[in-house]
Amino acid sequence: MPVTPTDMYRSYTESAGKLCRQLAIISVALIWLFHNQSIDSENPLLTNLNCLLKFSFGFTFLSLFFDVLQEAIGSLLWYKEFKKTDNDDATKCSRPIYFANGCIILKLICMFTSYVLLGIFFLKTPMF
Repeated sequence: MPVTPTDMYRSYTESAGKLCRQLAIISVALIWLFHNQSIDSENPLLTNLNCLLKFSFGFTFLSLFFDVLQEAIGSLLWYKEFKKTDNDDATKCSRPIYFANGCIILKLICMFTSYVLLGIFFLKTPMF
C-alpha cells in the first residue's frame, strides 16, 4: 500500500507534537533542578526563580499551549473539512493544514526561545 500525502503529513505533525512534549518535560525538569529555593523560604516557587528561568518556563508553557490548541482546534477543523469534502486527500484541505503548520512553527519558536534562555542561564550561572 503506497504512502499518501495524508499519511506523511499526519506522521510529521504527530512527531512534532511528541517532540514538543518531550522537550517541555526536559525544560521543566531543568528549571526544577536549578531553581533557587532556600530551606527557610516561605515564598512560592515562581518568586524564587531567576528571571531567565521564569521566561524559559513561560515559553515552555506557551509551547504546550500551542500544542493543545493544535490538537483541539485542529481536530475540529479536520472534522469540518472531511465532512464537507468527503475525501481522504489532505492536500485539498488547506485551512486545517495552514492552522497546523502555524501551530507547529509557534511551538518550535517558543521551545527554541525557552532553550536559548536556559542556555544563557547556564552560561551565566556558576555551577560549582
